[in-house]
Amino acid sequence: NRASISLLTRQDPSQTVQDVSMDDLLKRALRLRPDRLIIGEIRGAEARSLLMALSTGHDGSFGSLHAKSAIEAMLRLEMLIQMGAPQWSLLSIRKLIAMTVQNVIVLEKTRGQRKIKGIYEINSLEESGLTFTQLDEESF
Repeated sequence: NRASISLLTRQDPSQTVQDVSMDDLLKRALRLRPDRLIIGEIRGAEARSLLMALSTGHDGSFGSLHAKSAIEAMLRLEMLIQMGAPQWSLLSIRKLIAMTVQNVIVLEKTRGQRKIKGIYEINSLEESGLTFTQLDEESF
């Protein structure tokens, strides 16, 4: 029997209760020893915590972020990780991404409906960055 728990961030402009960031929630979720993590939108320093968690073996986990293509998504992920770990080198960040991310799914919105634009598999890490192969439609 599988169980799931939803955790929500909280920002209180009046400061009557303590804010709860996505980074806080990720750390709390890891204490629950989950099989997988599902993150609704990565948009800050929590990218570092998520990839560090994925590197410890939470297979089947995923997160979403806004970008126009697989390449732009990985560039944005690099920048978000740098927000959480400015002391890390770009090469270290790219190695962590290559080690933890297997696929990138790009969606597009056409006439109010979201459709899969492409599914990309990360092949390798080169000097210029990550390389991808787009999977053909029969694969998905």
